[in-house]
Amino acid sequence: MKAVRLLPLLFAGLCSVALAQSEPRGERPPGDGPRGIARFDANGDGVLVKEELKDNPRLLERFDTLDVNKDGRLTEDEMRAGMRPRNGQGPQD
Repeated sequence: MKAVRLLPLLFAGLCSVALAQSEPRGERPPGDGPRGIARFDANGDGVLVKEELKDNPRLLERFDTLDVNKDGRLTEDEMRAGMRPRNGQGPQD
């Protein structure tokens, strides 16, 4: 009878350990590729120039719109702001 009472506690303990070891929400597993501009940042300087986007015509097409300060370089902040949905209708154009 005592073992039956302890079974739910044991189960709850195992579940809490499993949850504590799982990945935090919003994070991707290692090896899943870089996020943000790092995917395209060939020289690793933290910004994108048009040359680095030659294999991404959709982003290259929007480069001038996303480059808010018109310095010829896209920062992570510019990318994030330009890709933010407006009123739930998808990315800004």
